[in-house]
Amino acid sequence: MTLFRERPQSIWVLPLLALGPALGLLATDWSGWASGMRGWLFDSYQRAHPRPLQDTRAEA
Repeated sequence: MTLFRERPQSIWVLPLLALGPALGLLATDWSGWASGMRGWLFDSYQRAHPRPLQDTRAEA
C-alpha cells in the first residue's frame, strides 16, 4: 500500500477530473446521452442475435 503514498497528489488530478463529470453525466442523464447509449446497445444486440418470431398466444 505504500505505492499510493509515494506518488504525488497531483497525479490523481487528471483521473478525478475525468471521472467526476463522467459520473455526473451518467447520474443525471443530461441530454439523454446515457439513455441513447443504452438503446443503441440493446439494438445492436438484437441485430446480432435476433430472437425467432414465435406465436405467444396461450393455447387452451
